[in-house]
Amino acid sequence: MKQFNAVKKFLLVSFIGASSIVNGQTAHPLHFGNLSGTAGNPSNWYKDYVGVRFEVVYPAAVAGEKIHTTSNNSSGATGVWGAPDTTRIINMPLARPQGADSVGSDSLAGSAITVDMTGKVALIYRGGGIEFGFKALQAQNAHAVACIIVNNVGGGPVGMGAGSSGGSVTIPVYMISKADGDALWQQFNESVIPRVTIVPWSSGLTNDLGFVSQGISQFHAGAMPAKQFMSSTGVLPYLGIDGAFVANYGTATQTHVKLKGVSTFTPTGGSATTLNTDSITLGSSFPQADSIWAMYCPQYDFSSHITGPGQISVNYSISSDSVDQFAPDNSVTYTVDVTSALYCKGRYDFTNNKPYSTTYTGPGGGNPYIWGPAYYVAHGGDTAYSVQFSPLTSNTAGLIFVLPSTPINIYLMKWVDGADLTGGLVARDSLWQNGELMLEGLAVKNFNGTTDSSFQTFNVAIGDSNGNPASIVLQDTSWYYVGAEMPSSSSVSWSLGCDGVNNCFPRTYGRAKFNNYIEYSTPLIGGDRPSFILPNPADGISYTLFSSISFIRSATDSSTFTNQKGLIPNIALLTSNTLHNAAVKNVKTAFEEFNLYPNPATNSITVSLGLDNASKEVVYTILNNMGQVVSAETRYNVTNDKYTYNTAKLASGNYYMIVNANGKAMYKKFTVIKQ
Repeated sequence: MKQFNAVKKFLLVSFIGASSIVNGQTAHPLHFGNLSGTAGNPSNWYKDYVGVRFEVVYPAAVAGEKIHTTSNNSSGATGVWGAPDTTRIINMPLARPQGADSVGSDSLAGSAITVDMTGKVALIYRGGGIEFGFKALQAQNAHAVACIIVNNVGGGPVGMGAGSSGGSVTIPVYMISKADGDALWQQFNESVIPRVTIVPWSSGLTNDLGFVSQGISQFHAGAMPAKQFMSSTGVLPYLGIDGAFVANYGTATQTHVKLKGVSTFTPTGGSATTLNTDSITLGSSFPQADSIWAMYCPQYDFSSHITGPGQISVNYSISSDSVDQFAPDNSVTYTVDVTSALYCKGRYDFTNNKPYSTTYTGPGGGNPYIWGPAYYVAHGGDTAYSVQFSPLTSNTAGLIFVLPSTPINIYLMKWVDGADLTGGLVARDSLWQNGELMLEGLAVKNFNGTTDSSFQTFNVAIGDSNGNPASIVLQDTSWYYVGAEMPSSSSVSWSLGCDGVNNCFPRTYGRAKFNNYIEYSTPLIGGDRPSFILPNPADGISYTLFSSISFIRSATDSSTFTNQKGLIPNIALLTSNTLHNAAVKNVKTAFEEFNLYPNPATNSITVSLGLDNASKEVVYTILNNMGQVVSAETRYNVTNDKYTYNTAKLASGNYYMIVNANGKAMYKKFTVIKQ
């Protein structure tokens, strides 16, 4: 679990959309935004917030940079614990607890470790109902210089709460993924002792280029239906853009630094074919003082090569005139799943049929917010069937495991760039602006307050304005935003499950910097309107980063930056019931009566509501055409009701009245016209 104290944001320069394929370029990423709001802002955002490098340096079979989290930036009321990750761990061996020849009870450090771990890094598995802090304390008592905890579930590392023992831990504590940990564990079984280097920036090597962790440009989404790729020649969001943030971690200037990208497609049951091969060479020398350069190849179209479901794989590699002294971080690969009916911004766990949620977070501050991914539909005709999401709740005392019985609305909104919905012409400019969002469908999850829990993934049917499920047909050449409205308050904070590994930002940066196109990946619409939006609500959604003020100034705080980079709220969109047999029943309307008048409205709008059965709570929500909730009010013990809202304080434009009652929801569009 990861909870931040503030929201920071930046807005890239407004660009006019361009569909042409241009030459690749390189850039020194100076001033990515004023993140701290104070003097002494970084001149190179990626350098100053890159955090520590976690590298397996031996053996070669498992060597390379590993994504990780740290205890000293974990979430929960227990707060910061363990040592700051400024300790330089250079080429140190790993050690396992006594008797831990296999992954079992001995590997969990549920009791005192009797193995002498002096000068070594402990490798321990998560699980067994044993607190993270207790495991780390056993490693410390065995004289380990640091502790690595291996996640026991797939997906990636997560935040670590201190528990009752964490306050006594004074060594650095890290978590790595199950896949990485299993690979290290297997080396022991083959009589090989792995070694790690964990350093704030440089490991002291002369020639040491490497990819910035989570700094590679990836595709528009982690999973998309094959139908969307096929016959989509020239569709801008589906163009590949290979690029990455490359760092000079060494002490010597590098020359002729080259980034190469090779993409392939493997159809299900078939053989791989090459989609594209390209490279870009830095035109100038690359001194250590410059630290990081953004390197991007030209955009390319690979749609004609996609023939059906399968997997796209993109491999990046770095080379230069020098022989790199740590080659494992000079190559990295990511994949895109080509599916039959699934959209997922991050990675998807096809074994358990759910999106990966390894990091849970929200902006905090007690304000509600709407957050989710944006998907581009090149070829419409499919029905929006359901969404999947994973929430978490907490308060000042820590995790709330059983989710409160609060309804969550997930909005399916269509974005039309340049839509004339506010009475005036809106330019097509790739900015998400007031009046350009239209509510197309609504999914409602009502938690039962007993068995529905944090970390659980829920599959919820999408309904139309009358509550009819499986009624929304996706349209051609349209962006769709799938945003969950999280009802955070001063007493309960709601967080969304995020991918935690994939990262949209490098692609967004490359598209805007070199191709004059802003591609919204996962916009967040804050609850403290309009303070989360720059410079005012009519001008467009800003890109949003979360940051913890208490850690933002630390160049060695990897977890803060890791989570900033990996913030993809992993809400999947399903366009059939192939993966999930959610019950769908066609109903005429969700409520007996739902009337809205007068429409258009000038000074007020009234809802006349009639229900089949009395509802303990009825929530009236007003949403504008920028996806903002401008009003939300709850009334209690309702069967028949008349609710009036003063529209005099609303600007002229289109709005949606959404009503939640008895686990159902309906909505109607209305217009406000100022006299």
